[in-house]
Amino acid sequence: MQDNQAKFHSVGGKRLILVVEDEAINRAILGMILEKDYEIIFAENGEEALGVVEEKNRFSLWSFLI
Repeated sequence: MQDNQAKFHSVGGKRLILVVEDEAINRAILGMILEKDYEIIFAENGEEALGVVEEKNRFSLWSFLI
């Protein structure tokens, strides 16, 4: 993978995305929809999401559902 591609992909080669959603059922549904094509990291709230972003900082997409 080129450097810019590697930055936004997981170790397994899938694009890495962060989904922030406070409702567990919504996280579960999104996980089922997206898991085939993406590696997903979930956060329950903005504070948790910021911690994950600071740690990983290599996401292809962030999704904040309100």
